Amino acid sequence: MLSLLNYRQLGTDYLSLFFDNCSSSFNWWTSTSSPDYTTTIGISLKMDNNLLANDSKTSEGFVWAVRGNSKVLPKTGQSISYVLTMGDDGDMEKGLEWPNPRFYQDTTGTIVDNMTSLMWFKTPDSTYRKWLASIYLINTTINNDPTKNFGYTDWRLPNINELRSLLYFGQPPLLSYLSSNFNVSGITECWTSTSFPVSSGLFAYQIYFSQQIISAGNKTTSGQTFPVRQAKIINY
Repeated sequence: MLSLLNYRQLGTDYLSLFFDNCSSSFNWWTSTSSPDYTTTIGISLKMDNNLLANDSKTSEGFVWAVRGNSKVLPKTGQSISYVLTMGDDGDMEKGLEWPNPRFYQDTTGTIVDNMTSLMWFKTPDSTYRKWLASIYLINTTINNDPTKNFGYTDWRLPNINELRSLLYFGQPPLLSYLSSNFNVSGITECWTSTSFPVSSGLFAYQIYFSQQIISAGNKTTSGQTFPVRQAKIINY
């Protein structure tokens, strides 16, 4: 579902140019269950604000049917079905297989993702900062300090697609899964470099790692920083 979004516009505006009946503020169901509350909570997409949310499976939402298997989108990691009639994410497991290993530690001590070709800090900065302060931290402090940049000067704040590529719906909690490769103790919500399309000067997208949801945070409030850079080029 997230592949439909254009973060320059809200889904209800952008998608209405191409599809019918998608202008409602109602939530749209995905087939993916919350890994923390598999029987009661499902993952839904809010088209009117491009946010990913956890909703009770007994609540009502819209349905958008899809078929086929993407050649570029990876699996979510969910492999157990949580409905009696099957047909959910864990049953279908649609998407590309993850590389094995998914992550490896570079000789510099950073972590490289074989699926996305991105290189991440092994230990994100857990200090809470405002949005601009997070960008300045990377651009002016980390990239200019050889003792902090692991020999690279092109670190940046990840955009929303890059940061959400770390989400994993196969097991709870997410931080436990990531801890096999990253030092993520104390990480809760991280800034992305992507501004919210409405009031873009005031809000930017954040990912809450503790709940695997996407939210919009006021840029003057605090979030954490997970630097990223491109490790290698993948030829599709």
